[in-house]
Amino acid sequence: MKKPIKICENIECGAEINSYKSAKRKYCCDQCRQRSNFLKSKILNQDHNEWLKSYKEQLNLIRLIKKRGKNKIRLTTLEDLNFDFGILQANRNMFSPEYKIGEYIIARDKVNKEYCTIKRFVKK
Repeated sequence: MKKPIKICENIECGAEINSYKSAKRKYCCDQCRQRSNFLKSKILNQDHNEWLKSYKEQLNLIRLIKKRGKNKIRLTTLEDLNFDFGILQANRNMFSPEYKIGEYIIARDKVNKEYCTIKRFVKK
């Protein structure tokens, strides 16, 4: 009895599998199996990956602002640069308007509410 020809389940490959020891074989090689699992996980974790990408963009923006020597910046300027405060981690104290992103703390200025200060967070 002749074995049926199977097709590799990797979306990008689709090669025919002629010789196999087990009927459970789904992929033509280990690379196709790994690539297929990577593509599946990429689809399943798409929301998390998009959030992580935007978090890194926001962090790079803050690093660029600090690199230019700016400690105070207008909130409207951050909004013009598409800065999203929803991504930031709020401080545990509910009454403190401080947010943390990476190694930086962004706090609203107590004197002038239109500005926020950016400080580098140093662990003790």
